[in-house]
Amino acid sequence: MSQVVFVKTKLLKPIFFLIFLNFICLKAFGQNEDYESIVGKSYGDRHMFLFHNFHTQYKIEVDSAAYFKKVKKLSEVARKANDKELELEAEFLKYIFLSSRNYSKYLPEMNSLLKKVDSEQATQLQARVRQAIGFHYLYEKNNYGEAYIYLNESYPYLQQLSAKELPDKQELLYNIGYINYMIGYDAKALKFLEEAQRLDNNYYSTLECNIINTQGLIYEQSEHFDQAIKSFNQLLKVSSDNKKDIWVRVAKNNIANVLITQKKYDQALTFLNGNPQLNANDSEEIGIVIARKLMLLGKVYNAQEKWIQLSEVTPELEELLKKYNIPLKIRKEIYRLLAVDKQKKENFREAYFYKDSALILATDYFKIKNDQGLKQTLEKERIQELLKEQLKTEHQQRVTLITRVSLIVILLLIITLSIVLFIRQKEKFKKKRLEVEFELSESKAKLADLLGELKSKDREVQAYEDELEQLYQNIDKDEIQINETQKTLEALLSKPIMTENKWLVFKRSFDRVNPGYFEKLQQEIPNISPAEIRFMYLRKLNLTPKEIAYVLGISQGSIRQYKHRIRTKINADSQDKLDKFLDSI
Repeated sequence: MSQVVFVKTKLLKPIFFLIFLNFICLKAFGQNEDYESIVGKSYGDRHMFLFHNFHTQYKIEVDSAAYFKKVKKLSEVARKANDKELELEAEFLKYIFLSSRNYSKYLPEMNSLLKKVDSEQATQLQARVRQAIGFHYLYEKNNYGEAYIYLNESYPYLQQLSAKELPDKQELLYNIGYINYMIGYDAKALKFLEEAQRLDNNYYSTLECNIINTQGLIYEQSEHFDQAIKSFNQLLKVSSDNKKDIWVRVAKNNIANVLITQKKYDQALTFLNGNPQLNANDSEEIGIVIARKLMLLGKVYNAQEKWIQLSEVTPELEELLKKYNIPLKIRKEIYRLLAVDKQKKENFREAYFYKDSALILATDYFKIKNDQGLKQTLEKERIQELLKEQLKTEHQQRVTLITRVSLIVILLLIITLSIVLFIRQKEKFKKKRLEVEFELSESKAKLADLLGELKSKDREVQAYEDELEQLYQNIDKDEIQINETQKTLEALLSKPIMTENKWLVFKRSFDRVNPGYFEKLQQEIPNISPAEIRFMYLRKLNLTPKEIAYVLGISQGSIRQYKHRIRTKINADSQDKLDKFLDSI
């Protein structure tokens, strides 16, 4: 993605991941558990009941026995009333709980559930179960292809349902738009996002911000800057109206970034110098947002050559770099600004360090593509926001709640970091393997070029020899023409195909295709000379003595001398033994 979204990617999962968002609803506790009250009703009518009883109660989320006890009770009530759709809903609730708990049978059992849902033609479950499987592939398996298939397959079922029948339809549409955006189908992504934006959502307060922001990022990525600014301004208005300060800052950062891209620096400053004033001590996510704001401010000052103002920003950036795990894309830009600042202060040693670090980070950044772990790391801000809401409702369990949520966040960070490191190493290995394969292919091509030149010269020599033969057989011999042809042939034979420069290129190519051959020659043949090494390299290509002479521009007598010297060095008493020995190397 060309633009950083400071909303943790995990929170963009569909409704089945809302078990982690247990603090959205302030009425979670004390909710009536009269399961008979939802028997025979549509999903639209029972949605909030299920939401309150299974998705927002922290107590049952951390106690699997309590959770499954409630699910079992719901399933028994549904079975007794012969409400097949509610029974399937209860089974789905079980897998919602297991989705991110490394349950090894999750996918086969979910696909089995999908067959039952399709058989019953329970439309809302046909959409939601497909999305749940898709997001499991995306976030647990890192399989974008399967995720894309399942999420897009849910769309025909969404089209059949109104928002009243499917209250979380807006979120499900957004999920499809988001997976299209992640894969790079921007036009399709915009289509789904616009459709989602037309719907109302009354239980997920930041979803509208996610939708508008993603639209802006798509426009910016495709360089439709006017439309991008329009979307980000809309985000600014919505987040301001709803008093979402973190989203206000994200919107202003995004607007400023587009303006900087267009070199409209003065306009960008108006968005970087204004409110809201966020406190970086509140959370790491807010610290990252502030770091991005200061980085953009530094870019403006650098472009305007306002070195004093730049020097006022850089100490804060250095402090934030020490304190937070700043994303790679922002960090490389910060290092560039620090390098400029240090250079202006004539601190050339640190300037060189930051400049070199920026180059390294830039290289690493462009190696990371579709890095799921990195996206997830940048999504924690909404967790912190929802955590604050939950803390207001959990007065009696405040200390326990903070401790448990902190452990979950730390665990997620550890898992995310492990994924990032694994993917990075995998990408490095893959790139190295491709480089080796390319070099090997290139080397083989160069060897083939040499053989092509050899064949060409052989044909040319043969043509001159045939011409001489005809001249000698001619009764009226033309001595002058014979002499000229003879001289041309001798010059051609004495002109080597393998010049010194070509030899260096050839040797590098040969060594790549035949690793270790040079070292083995030195071990097996004592005091082997450079000329003998060239002979052995060409012999390894199965060239005849005549062809080797063409390549080196020497006589075949010289070739015989090479072989004789090598035979002497290895004490071979016959030509056959010499040939067998050389073939064995």
